[in-house]
Amino acid sequence: MLTTKAIAAEEGVKNKVLKNRKGEVNTVAVLVIIAVFLIITYPIYKSLINDFMTSVQTWFQTTEKSIFK
Repeated sequence: MLTTKAIAAEEGVKNKVLKNRKGEVNTVAVLVIIAVFLIITYPIYKSLINDFMTSVQTWFQTTEKSIFK
């Protein structure tokens, strides 16, 4: 009887550790979701940043020419 109670108590502790309480956020799961999202969308961000930097460079070149002429 004692061993059954001890085993049940041990399983209860394991279940409490593994399960989140109501309202708690699983931080690891959130970080994994964010990482996967960033890995999937990285090519989009890379092309957007490259296009933006090219347009900024073009703007500075044309502005510099118009200022110093």
